[in-house]
Amino acid sequence: MSVSVSRRFVSNASLSASSAPSVAIDTIQITMPYDYQVHSTSMRDTLNQHIGQQHRLQKLLQYQPPFPLTSFAIPPNHADKINEWLAKDFRERIHDRLPTRTRSKCLFIIGHTQSEKTSFARTLGTHMFHRGCFSLSEWADEVDYMILNDIPYRDIRQQVKQLLTAPGEIHLTDKYHKKEKKNNNKPCIYLLNYEDIGSLLSETYWFDNGVIISYNWV
Repeated sequence: MSVSVSRRFVSNASLSASSAPSVAIDTIQITMPYDYQVHSTSMRDTLNQHIGQQHRLQKLLQYQPPFPLTSFAIPPNHADKINEWLAKDFRERIHDRLPTRTRSKCLFIIGHTQSEKTSFARTLGTHMFHRGCFSLSEWADEVDYMILNDIPYRDIRQQVKQLLTAPGEIHLTDKYHKKEKKNNNKPCIYLLNYEDIGSLLSETYWFDNGVIISYNWV
């Protein structure tokens, strides 16, 4: 498709994204009949991808945690560190206040499987949730923060600073995508099992740029 056709198609697809795919296709056929005849296959593929992205975003924004934040008791020996992170690196960032730093510290919670660290992390608001691997296709500018869960540290080692510290404009990639420019202003909670921490605890960078909690929440 030409640039002008692509722009018109994206505009029409955006207007139709909330409809069923068949309704969206009908809209495109009516508004762009010649282009649809020539590019019907690529238009259908692009439309299905666009609608899928909108549905994923809607699901993210509508997620309701099974347990409220008030049901989790922060361990006394970690309370000061977690509360300071919530105040300075989390709430200050998502409420668009002037940050005290140009980056946000990452909150690392290390614990065994089924220790409820994931349930706790998902109670703080709207978020991206990357389980097992980081995926660019799951990126959502509209959410407040990002959770990485059960991803070995070595798997994201090459771009940890871009992912974990909300540094602003960055370039990210994953196993299946070319590099893409993103504005990463998302505080990050990184949930790890002990066997996945790799070289994390030996890297001095995280002494100043991370909050590391080793604890089982139950």
